[in-house]
Amino acid sequence: MSLSAIQPLALAIAATGLLASATPGQVFVDASDKVPNTGSYTDEIDFADVDRDGDWDAMLADGGEVGNDQNRLYVNQGNLQGGPIGTFLDATAAQLPVVADNSADVEFVDFDGDGDPDSYTANAADIINQA
Repeated sequence: MSLSAIQPLALAIAATGLLASATPGQVFVDASDKVPNTGSYTDEIDFADVDRDGDWDAMLADGGEVGNDQNRLYVNQGNLQGGPIGTFLDATAAQLPVVADNSADVEFVDFDGDGDPDSYTANAADIINQA
């Protein structure tokens, strides 16, 4: 993940309340040091409760206009996992197919109506021909 992508990602996570709760008298802190540096370029991030434990997990659309890369899924370790909310475990290898593409967007939606979030990824094809 490029340095320019780390700060907006950390701010997006903090803004959702995943790293700190926004109660009167509290302030958000820069938590960019808690975002893993994967060497990827992230175009988009979306949040959903993938493991259905009551906290938001994050999926990153990596690659974009820079080139092919693996999208990433981070599972929030709060609630059922017993860890602090806002600590994320990389679940990419266990839960995403191994596909390197130039993803520009990721969205969560329940396509099959079973009550859990499914992911939809859109790729940019300006640089590299992709289906």
